[in-house]
Amino acid sequence: MYKKINRTNTSELEIISKSISQKEGLLVKTLYASICFWADWNYYKGLSESVGDIGHECVVEVMEDWKEYKKGQRLAYYYHEGAFSEVQMIFPDEIAVTRLSSELPLRQGVFAEPLFAVIRMLDGLELDKHEKVFIAGGGPIGIILNLLLNRLYPEKDVFLLEINKKRQEILKKRGFTIVGYDEIEDVGLFIDCFGNNFHDTPVENYLKIFNSIRNGGTYVVFGHSTKSVLVPFSTISKRNITIRGIDTDMDRIRNLVPMVTELIHTMDLSWMITEEISFNEIPEWFSKIDPDSRKSFKTGIIFE
Repeated sequence: MYKKINRTNTSELEIISKSISQKEGLLVKTLYASICFWADWNYYKGLSESVGDIGHECVVEVMEDWKEYKKGQRLAYYYHEGAFSEVQMIFPDEIAVTRLSSELPLRQGVFAEPLFAVIRMLDGLELDKHEKVFIAGGGPIGIILNLLLNRLYPEKDVFLLEINKKRQEILKKRGFTIVGYDEIEDVGLFIDCFGNNFHDTPVENYLKIFNSIRNGGTYVVFGHSTKSVLVPFSTISKRNITIRGIDTDMDRIRNLVPMVTELIHTMDLSWMITEEISFNEIPEWFSKIDPDSRKSFKTGIIFE
């Protein structure tokens, strides 16, 4: 018998058997996971419309041979929910799976999932015509995107929008250029890692974003098709602003596996884990955390 964090019942652990699914898949045990604060908070509290389970950032180990996967191999993936489980059934033909070296620290490997998202974003961005780039969101996706832009386009000015004081402090010490909403100006390319989320971000802040985009500039959101991006048309109609959505096209994401595999083994990302808890402490962690003042930068979950 194995334990799994129940998505909708915040007071109990659900007991599940090895027969997790009637569908044939790859049986893996979770070695390490991390908390995606916004998504997992909403899932755990039952506020998300997702029908999946909590958790999607993790490192797993194959429990038994299946197709080309061998017992003991370490993997990370994009995108499968249910990472806050001691055992998972995943379906490699439907997601993107990268193999991890057994020497790679678990707290490093867990960033493969956001790395997949960032490489997909870069795959869809038109960067050559913009010299001034603003990234909204100082979480792993925004940070990794900033790091890769600095590496690939050293001539560009890249700014990271982050309002959490603790994160600002950590990021400034690591050399990131941090700005607040009132400091955004003359934007060529604005990349929204908040997910075009007007529900949690005050409308006046989104108006500041759009008012700061120069004529001919571009506003991009990951995880949306272009037609689903919400924009204040009364503001952008006065200027020539391009609106772009970059969707999570799984066929294209699977093609990025070799690049993600290389980068997860060469980029230093584990510093983002500033707190670790055990698997059994997850319910207590969520019951105590204040969404408006996070105690940690990124929380890792140890399963063994």
